[in-house]
Amino acid sequence: ERKCRRATEDVSRAEEALEVERESREKIEREVRTLRLEAQAHVHDQGDADRREEQFVKQTEELDRLRKRVGELETISKELAHEVKEKNSELIEVKADLEEKDKD
Repeated sequence: ERKCRRATEDVSRAEEALEVERESREKIEREVRTLRLEAQAHVHDQGDADRREEQFVKQTEELDRLRKRVGELETISKELAHEVKEKNSELIEVKADLEEKDKD
C-alpha cells in the first residue's frame, strides 16, 4: 500500500512537472511568435525605409537635373535678351536713317 501511495504521489508529481513544462513551452512558443511578428514588421518597415531612401535619391537627382536645365535656360534667356537689345539698336539706327532720307 505504501509503495502504491508513493507511486501515485510520484505519478502526480510527474504530471505536475509535465504541466509546468507544457505551460513553459507554450509561453516560449508565444514569445517566439511575438518575436517573429516583430521581426517581420521590422523587415517591412526597413523595406519601406529603403524604398523611401531610393525615391529620395531619385528625386534629388531629378532636382539636380532640373536645376542644371534652369541654369541653361537662364543663360539662353540672357543671350536672347542681348540679341534683342542689339536688334532694337539696329532698328533705331535704320529708322533714324529712313527719317533722314525722308527729309532729303
